[in-house]
Amino acid sequence: VPDFIDPADNRPLPGREESWSLVMEYRIRIATILQRWPEAARLQEARTAWDRQRAEPYLALEPTNLTDQQKHLMRALGVSLFSLGTILREQGDEACVQY
Repeated sequence: VPDFIDPADNRPLPGREESWSLVMEYRIRIATILQRWPEAARLQEARTAWDRQRAEPYLALEPTNLTDQQKHLMRALGVSLFSLGTILREQGDEACVQY
């Protein structure tokens, strides 16, 4: 974890962004399997914020105008939002509905 993730904010270390995403996915899965819902939510919120930041410039574009890379970023955001909603639902948090 310390090789990829800034412990202060759970964001990727410079130059480690692609590996960061994979490491975060593993951490979220482990927390979910162990039913550590607050930890899973905290980690997923960080991942969702990162995915939203990366997809933000393309949200207003027509889907037919997106490159494959831009489509990938949009899909990653959708998956992150779904995952966060699922984690919140497991905690009984009504905020899950917005995701």
